[in-house]
Amino acid sequence: MLYNILVLLTCLLFGLFNVEVLAQESQASAPPSLSTLGLSSEELSWLAENSVVDFFLDADSPPYQFLHNGEPVGITADLLEVIEKRLGIQIRKNSLPSDKLAKGVMSSEIPMFGVWPEQSFKKEIAYLKTNNIVNGYLSLFGRESDRTSNNIDEIENKNIGVVKGLNEHIISNLGKKNKIVRLDKEDRIGALLSKQIDLYLVYREVGRFSLKQNMTRGIEEKYTFPDTHNGVIYVHKSEPLLLSILNKVINDISAKELPAILEKWYGIDELPAPIHLTEKEQAWLAAHPKIRVMNEPDYAPYDFQIKGEPMGYSIDYVELLAKRLGIEIEFVQASFSGLIDKAKRSEIDLIHSVFQYPQERETFLNFTQPYKNSVMVIIIRKEEGLVSNIEDLNGRKVAVIKGSATSTMLKEKFPNMIAIEFDGYESALKAVAFGQADATVNELPVAGYLIRKLLLSNLKVSSEIKPLWENKFQYHLAVRKDWPELIPILEKAMDSISYSELAKLDNHWLQVTKERLPSLQTSSSQLDRPFEWKKVAAAGMILFLIISVTLILFRLLVNSKKDPLAYEFASTGGKKIAVMLNSLLIVIALFLAFWALNNVRENVEDDIRNSLKTVVMTTMEAMNIWVDDHKNKLNSIAANKRIIELTSLQLAQFRHGNALEATPALNELRDIFTEIKSHTKHEGFFIIAPDGTNIGSMRDTNLGRINLIRKQRPELLQRVFLGESIFIPPIISDISEPNSANVSGHEKPPTMFFASPIRDNKGRVIAALTERFNPHGDFSRINSLGRIGKTGETYSFDKQGQLLSESRFLNDLIKVGLIQNQAQSILSIELRDPGGNLLEGFNNQYPIKDRPLTLMAASATQGETSYNIKGYRDYRGVTVLGAWIWDKSLGFGMTSEIDIEEALEAYYSARITVIAVLVVMVVVSIALTLLSMVLGSRANKALQHSRDQLEERVLQRTEELRHSEERFDLAMRGANDGLWDWNYLTNEVYYSERWMSMLGYNSEELEGSLDTWRKLIHPEDMIKTLELIEACVNGDRDDFNIEFRMRHKDGTWVPILSRAYVVRDPVKHVPIRFVGTNIDLTQQKQTEQELHHILTDLNEQRYVLDQHAIVAVTDLRGTITYANQKFEEVSGYSSDELIGQNHRILNSQTHNREFWRGMYRTISTGGVWNHEICNQAKDGHLYWVDTTISAFTGEDGKPRAYVAIRTDITQRKYYEKELKEAKYHAEGANKAKSEFLASMSHEIRTPMNGVLGMLGLLLNNELTTEQSQRVLIAQNSAKSLLSLINDILDFSKVEAGKLELEELDFDVRKLLEEISKTMVFRADEKGIELLLDVSGVEHSMIIGDPSRIRQIVINLIGNAIKFTEKGEVIISATLKEHDTEQLKLVCSIRDTGIGIPETLMPDLFNSFTQVDSSTTRQYGGSGLGLSISKKLCELMNGSIQATSEPGNGSCFTFEVLVRPSKQSIKVVPRVDITQLKVLIVDDNKTNRGIFRHQLEYWGASVTEAESAQRAIEQCKRHADNLFDIALIDMNMPEMDGIALTKAIRHDSQFNTLKLIMMTSSYEQESSEKMHDIGLNGYFSKPVSTSDLFDALALVSYQLPQKDPGALITKNYLDSLERKREGPAKPNIPNWLAETRILLVEDNQINQLVVQGMLKEWTLDCDLANNGLEAITSLRNAPDDAPYTLVLMDCQMPELDGYDATRNIREGKSGERYLKTPIIAITANAMKGDKEKCLDAGMNDFLTKPLESITLLNTLKKWLSITPSVSSKEKNTSAEQALNNENSIQQKQSLVTSLKIPLRLNTIDFINKKPGVADSPSTFLKALSLYVKQAQLFLEKLGAYVQNNEYGQALPLIHSIKGTSGNLGMYSVYEFAKTLEKDVVEKSNLDSQILNSFCDLIQLSMADAKAIIEANIEVEQALPTRKYVEIKRDLIKRLEKSELVSESLVLEFKSSASKVGMKTLTLPVIEAIDTFDYDIALSILLNQAD
Repeated sequence: MLYNILVLLTCLLFGLFNVEVLAQESQASAPPSLSTLGLSSEELSWLAENSVVDFFLDADSPPYQFLHNGEPVGITADLLEVIEKRLGIQIRKNSLPSDKLAKGVMSSEIPMFGVWPEQSFKKEIAYLKTNNIVNGYLSLFGRESDRTSNNIDEIENKNIGVVKGLNEHIISNLGKKNKIVRLDKEDRIGALLSKQIDLYLVYREVGRFSLKQNMTRGIEEKYTFPDTHNGVIYVHKSEPLLLSILNKVINDISAKELPAILEKWYGIDELPAPIHLTEKEQAWLAAHPKIRVMNEPDYAPYDFQIKGEPMGYSIDYVELLAKRLGIEIEFVQASFSGLIDKAKRSEIDLIHSVFQYPQERETFLNFTQPYKNSVMVIIIRKEEGLVSNIEDLNGRKVAVIKGSATSTMLKEKFPNMIAIEFDGYESALKAVAFGQADATVNELPVAGYLIRKLLLSNLKVSSEIKPLWENKFQYHLAVRKDWPELIPILEKAMDSISYSELAKLDNHWLQVTKERLPSLQTSSSQLDRPFEWKKVAAAGMILFLIISVTLILFRLLVNSKKDPLAYEFASTGGKKIAVMLNSLLIVIALFLAFWALNNVRENVEDDIRNSLKTVVMTTMEAMNIWVDDHKNKLNSIAANKRIIELTSLQLAQFRHGNALEATPALNELRDIFTEIKSHTKHEGFFIIAPDGTNIGSMRDTNLGRINLIRKQRPELLQRVFLGESIFIPPIISDISEPNSANVSGHEKPPTMFFASPIRDNKGRVIAALTERFNPHGDFSRINSLGRIGKTGETYSFDKQGQLLSESRFLNDLIKVGLIQNQAQSILSIELRDPGGNLLEGFNNQYPIKDRPLTLMAASATQGETSYNIKGYRDYRGVTVLGAWIWDKSLGFGMTSEIDIEEALEAYYSARITVIAVLVVMVVVSIALTLLSMVLGSRANKALQHSRDQLEERVLQRTEELRHSEERFDLAMRGANDGLWDWNYLTNEVYYSERWMSMLGYNSEELEGSLDTWRKLIHPEDMIKTLELIEACVNGDRDDFNIEFRMRHKDGTWVPILSRAYVVRDPVKHVPIRFVGTNIDLTQQKQTEQELHHILTDLNEQRYVLDQHAIVAVTDLRGTITYANQKFEEVSGYSSDELIGQNHRILNSQTHNREFWRGMYRTISTGGVWNHEICNQAKDGHLYWVDTTISAFTGEDGKPRAYVAIRTDITQRKYYEKELKEAKYHAEGANKAKSEFLASMSHEIRTPMNGVLGMLGLLLNNELTTEQSQRVLIAQNSAKSLLSLINDILDFSKVEAGKLELEELDFDVRKLLEEISKTMVFRADEKGIELLLDVSGVEHSMIIGDPSRIRQIVINLIGNAIKFTEKGEVIISATLKEHDTEQLKLVCSIRDTGIGIPETLMPDLFNSFTQVDSSTTRQYGGSGLGLSISKKLCELMNGSIQATSEPGNGSCFTFEVLVRPSKQSIKVVPRVDITQLKVLIVDDNKTNRGIFRHQLEYWGASVTEAESAQRAIEQCKRHADNLFDIALIDMNMPEMDGIALTKAIRHDSQFNTLKLIMMTSSYEQESSEKMHDIGLNGYFSKPVSTSDLFDALALVSYQLPQKDPGALITKNYLDSLERKREGPAKPNIPNWLAETRILLVEDNQINQLVVQGMLKEWTLDCDLANNGLEAITSLRNAPDDAPYTLVLMDCQMPELDGYDATRNIREGKSGERYLKTPIIAITANAMKGDKEKCLDAGMNDFLTKPLESITLLNTLKKWLSITPSVSSKEKNTSAEQALNNENSIQQKQSLVTSLKIPLRLNTIDFINKKPGVADSPSTFLKALSLYVKQAQLFLEKLGAYVQNNEYGQALPLIHSIKGTSGNLGMYSVYEFAKTLEKDVVEKSNLDSQILNSFCDLIQLSMADAKAIIEANIEVEQALPTRKYVEIKRDLIKRLEKSELVSESLVLEFKSSASKVGMKTLTLPVIEAIDTFDYDIALSILLNQAD
């Protein structure tokens, strides 16, 4: 039976153990009072060894210490009693007279005494002082009847009594004017009453107490000295530990017990000190009865607000001062940074709770003495390790307050620290709590208050950092800089506040009390749970009962005379007793088991409840921080001025009904939000009008539609228009996302928004700005952070119970059918109770909408915050435990839930274990009882065996339970840190996989022992780490936080932050385990280093700025409130002299009043003013500053102060003055140089022209060979000299910067082709090839200065040809995009000439420089060409470079910027030749490359052959798939092109191959010869792109040809009518019948051109040859037929178009023409020409050459048109016109189509057909006139140039320019423009260019003659009348001065030929062609018929 009892007893002990193990350890009992003092082990040891100490008091110093009935009483005695109770020791109080006490102190015989003033001893004593206990003041007491001055300096000739121990300094000062009488203490009152003395000096508190105690009347306090005397306790210096203990006790009781003691003995808390204000100070207070004081909203407990009312320590302190001073306070509320800004603007008078640091604050504030010490601490998260000092924060993220002293200090002292700025202290603490920052530095009371207020239970105070700040971080009062008088007043009031008053403030505001945490605030550990003593007592009672029964039974059995076992089985009673005891023990065991299990469940439920509450609260707080952050960012965007302006513009568009798409405002808004998107995660934006319409969006489809927020959540949008920024939880999106699943039952995914109001400048909400975000982003991520374990889930939901975040169980929800496949959980799930577990197959027949909300959702949607740990069904029907919270501000709730099975896993495991053990116990107990009855002898052995088995199983189950708890704990931590667990008892260490992976190891590579850690830690870090561990082992600390380095597997050292806590034995308090985490700091260290570099750079930049800038701040009246040191240095004034002065102190009277008024107008409206100002320094000297002034604006947008930033430019102004003088002299010198050059040019050019002229005449004579050679040498030398003179003048003009560039549309391909054609003659003369590659020019039409580009190219080509003896010169050009508006023209000229040495390249582009003097002698040249080219390139925003290799040639490349022309057409083939196979045969590799590049660009397949033989091989190789075309070079070695052609044609298999010959020689073979040998085409190089393509098209596609057997050449191509895409034939309007046009033009050809164009449009015109004739014609026009439009040429003799127009507008031609349209027609297209015409009074502007369509459109614009007629009328008029013109059409039918010669040099009928050519007869007649005019032009031009009469040549060039342009001779037109410009700018002409132009004129004349001759045959085909009849008709027309038609002239000419009178009629025809009708009429009349 004894064995059974022991078994049951073991079960009982197991039950008790189970309670403690499964419920975790109870919290230790409350620590004794010593625990609150924080005493060290040494101090505790001292107290243990010194239970009794002696203390000595003064026997007569009431109320501090005196005797009452022989016992010490007073303040000191009461204080000692409190100290006794706190320390648990006895303090023996010993009273001594003052003198004896003083002797004992001086002899150091007294161990401890007090409370005495600090100033009592003259000599140094061997004692240490405690902290201050009370404040004392010395006062003079005197008789009430005596009148004593309040001013201490006026007290004189008095007898003043003093006692020993008082302040000798004060006594000495009094003795200077008074007599000092030494008294005993008891004599002072009597001596005063008996008038032995007039006053006596005593401590105020002592004096008042004595008067009150003795009830003495007639004595009063006369004067109190302001100096404070601190009362302290003195401790012998041999007892420093005692001093430390007393200081800790004094600090601990100073808030409560000490004020009570003082109140007891003073009668009040403490007597206030007196305030002695001077008359000036009193007057100042009277003038300022109200002071504005700061009130910060969140700096509790010092300064904060409750319902808008100021509260806090500093508030009460300031109000106390105000009460003492009798002034009124007005509180100004703002954030700290806002208050600082207000202080700078003097909008606030007094700031409290402010540090004097940083020093910058002293520039706008005056500071008092400190009134409170600041205790600065480091706040970190609890899970972080210990941060013992501020240096530990280096490299870590620290939350600081913007503008605070702490922020400035940290940035200055610790640049490696990552400072993250926040607007308030609450935001900083939240950032640390939720992981946005690692720590924050804050004032201890502030941090404590806010942590309790915000329920930030995961924060802790790590350490105090007070030693770092020295005395900088003490609280001061600060007043505005211009109120220095207030400082001494405040300090006197501050001195008057007693110690007890301060203690009361401390007790009220700063005493940290342990408040009950809010409902959702839970402890993080079960160590906080109180121990349940009742349960332990019950268990003890049961245990006592069992033990008692067992002992009784044991005694009965022992004392039995029978054998104990026999007794047990012998009697029936024994058996009954055994059964009863067994049953009793089983019942007890069952009770204990269920009691233990119940405790386990309660503990587990408590843990789960606390965990769930903590998780949901923390997650919701994180959500609030995230939401607030986004709302703040959006608010700042919505407040952006530009956003507001653009929104207003878009809103105006909407209100006026205009289109919202593609507006500039919308485009800019989109650009802004695209930029914002690059650093945020938003997916779009809306700007919403008040009616809900979208007026701004990234998508045009959204514009003008009702916004989806208005449709789904209108109440939230309404809140935005009421001025609130809100978060809009997920709603159904309006767009589909390709990678996002849709909401179940919808076709769109979810989306969510942040919305803020957009306000106008009056604060009115005009629109709503929203940012779109993906709810699967941060929103769902924050929810997912709260997941616990495997089934834990934290999610958000709305008021309707819809799920707003992602579900963890998406796959399960799809399986059970709660959501559709491919759908997502957000907004797809309603939190409704299905009635059963859907995952287990439960099927609820009711629709989801009819089901009730889950218990959690039903509670939360009612706004409740609660929890449930008993279990309820979630939306899956699974039983869960949960805690939830409803956030009204966010408008949705959040819950954290976990499946009950997982949550109670520990309980279930314990229950199984206990039940199993209980069953085993009962079975074993019964079995043993029965067995013991049968086999008593074997009972002990069986029982022992059973007990061993039971213990083993219990231990096993207990270990399993422990591991289960550890897993749960690790899951709760959920950190990614490396975990380790050191069993201190067994020395085993567990390292997690993350711990090992940080160092590159796996579990198989490291063993779980402490040696592993020792091997890996850095030797230098091991000692400090082991010291911390040792401190934990010794009990000095319970955790540690340390950084050390550990060796990685790859050998590198990894910085580690290790945090650990110690698990101790609850009884022995010895360590059991060390559990901790390791954090890899590698990334953090790198970040710290980068931040350090960044901060260093910023500090250096700020330093540089301060060294340079002069900065000042003034108020609105101009009074200086701030000036930096640079200001003082420059002005000579000190800061004190400047501050408070108006800025006019610096006025130098240099600038007038209007200057300053302009400045004020600018800055007063908020603008920025910049100007140079002359100021006067203090010493009177003037200095100049470049000044920028801007306004600081207030919240109302109005200026509140002005800041001026200046730069000293005095030295610059001095240099500018000197520079102006130098410039004046230089301009004079330059002018003299220019005049000299012009004069020399004229003087030299005149004789040179004579020389050239005479040499030319000499060459016309017959000369001998030697003579001819000498004359040619002289002529060439003269031309070179003239060219040099022109270059020098051109260079001089460029140098002077007077060269202007034109901007004209031109064809760059055409320009280069013309230049190459012009220069090919010179190349051919030297036997070199000139190649042109323009395949890189895609856009042929550009805008630039063609004449200057021509000048550069000609110069470079000329140089290349000059320095090349053999080989080739290659011209290549490309056009590239430079930016969105400009193109870059890159042109290179590469030759194979002599090259340039590398050493001479640097001087290549220098003026008047040749790279080698030998080349100058050999080739000639001035050395100016390249210099001018370089400067021209630079003028066109380009450059020029050269590369060269001596002996191998040079390459010159220039780049200029041009603009694309609207006429630009990309060079693309008009026929698809991508299927062509082309063979290029040329020995020149470069030439082959050019052709290959162009052909491949078109898509053709190209093969090359470098010789004729190679070409034949290629043809044979490709015989089965033969080439389509072969391009063959004429001149090749061994076998030339002709031989190759014959060889190919000789082989019949090559018959289909088309052959085109290319030759570099200008002299071409005859076309017949080329055709006969088998060629299909023949061209000279360079070949233009259009010619090449057209030739390929002709030979490959067999386009229609005039002659199938003709050879395709350049001339042949020109003769074809090529189909061009162009505008449709213009619609000719119905002109009014009274339409009458006057053409004013002096050039007959131009008259013909315009007449021909007008005729095509059924119009006619009258002619006037100059302005005078025009005015006469206008004046003489009939009244009923005035002219309706005038076409006016600008350049005419006698009276030009400008003056003629002015005369017309002045009414000189009649009032009726004042408004008649006048259209200018001019060949000038220079910049400003159009404006010149319009200024003269013309209405429009046309340029030559005239475009027919342009002229027609202009006429339509200015001429009236009849309304459209009916079809019937049209038919009638058409018939009449047909009948009238029938004969003319018949006559012209044969001449309507021009015959174009095969080869034309200057007229391009293919690319740019002249408009006048549409009227062939007019065109032929104009060409005939042109031939004569051009011949006359050449003659006159030569004469003018020879005589240097360039001014006379200018009209000639202008005339030929207009004529050639109208006739389609565009190369002549462009060249003439260049010449005209050169004459205007240079007053001369370059001989080389002039010769080229004359050659071009000759070519144009040849073209004109060729066209005329080609069309002469039409004469023979004309039907003719009789000669006589035609002659009469002609005479009749001539007599009426009517225009003679071309058909009539041709008819006359034909008929004359038939009658043999052709020769006689030629003068008549010539006179008619030149419009000399009088001469023609005279000849005809004189002729015989």
